[in-house]
Amino acid sequence: MNNTETTPFVTEASLLKRVQVFLEDGEFDRADEYCERVLDMNVENGEAYLYKLLASLRLTKKQELSDLNEPFDSEASYAKIMRYGNAQLKKELADINASILAKKEEAEKNASFERALQLSQNESIASLSEAYRIFITLSDFESANERSEECKAKIEQLYDESYNRLFMLAKEKEQAINDLKYQNSTDLAEREDYDRYIKENQGKKLFDYSLLVAICVCITCIVLAAVNVRNFFLATELSLKTAALCFFTRILPAFPITWVSTVLSFVISKKIVKKQKKNLLEDISTAADRAREIAGKVGRAESEALMLQKELDGVLEALRKLNEEYDVFLSLKEKQ
Repeated sequence: MNNTETTPFVTEASLLKRVQVFLEDGEFDRADEYCERVLDMNVENGEAYLYKLLASLRLTKKQELSDLNEPFDSEASYAKIMRYGNAQLKKELADINASILAKKEEAEKNASFERALQLSQNESIASLSEAYRIFITLSDFESANERSEECKAKIEQLYDESYNRLFMLAKEKEQAINDLKYQNSTDLAEREDYDRYIKENQGKKLFDYSLLVAICVCITCIVLAAVNVRNFFLATELSLKTAALCFFTRILPAFPITWVSTVLSFVISKKIVKKQKKNLLEDISTAADRAREIAGKVGRAESEALMLQKELDGVLEALRKLNEEYDVFLSLKEKQ
């Protein structure tokens, strides 16, 4: 360091001149260093604190303070200026800082107002509530009050429409689910009937009455033949010719008639029993097919009911969210 800078001829004014040159040249660290030298000589030098403020903000002159976007009253040097600076300097910096703060607040209000305008164009209660909150916060800024009333009316209308739509949709889903459950209960009852019928008849054996019928026919024919024989033996007073005629026309034909009748009744009875068995098997097969068809129908209905339940849960969740968003709006409305 040059020794002449520490001689008694160096004054606060000369050092401050050097500071100005450093600031104009953008040598902010050197400017701050020389400010400290001035303060070593006079700790209450308000102008030195001004230059320290400019150096910390990387400004070359005081007039550039007005171009700042952020207030500088939080700077340590500003507090020292307010303490040691002259009245004119303090007022000037305070006015500049207030102007910056006012511009910042105005810019923030404009930005908030524009954001609220964008939000108010949405068909969402959450967005409209946020726009409403911003408008009532801005109060008399531009048309904020009128905009807040518009948002309020739009929110209430949107809530009523959305609530009614979701409520009716939930009712429809519930009714559809109940209808499916009722239909399923009916189908399941029908399926149980088919299953019971199959269970009762699948191992059932039909009584084969063909032999019994044949025996009954045979006995009948024998009885009739016996009656004829009896009548024959009782007819003792009949002539030989009449007796012979009775034997050949009544007794002798009874034997083949009995045999033929027995065979025919047996065959016919067998066919009837066979047809009954076939009909029973067809009925069982039809019942099984119907039971499987109902099982598939019930399965599809259960899947549909599950899907409807998920849709209903989604609608109820939307209703819950809608009410939560509307409650936020109501709380804002109460605070207004």
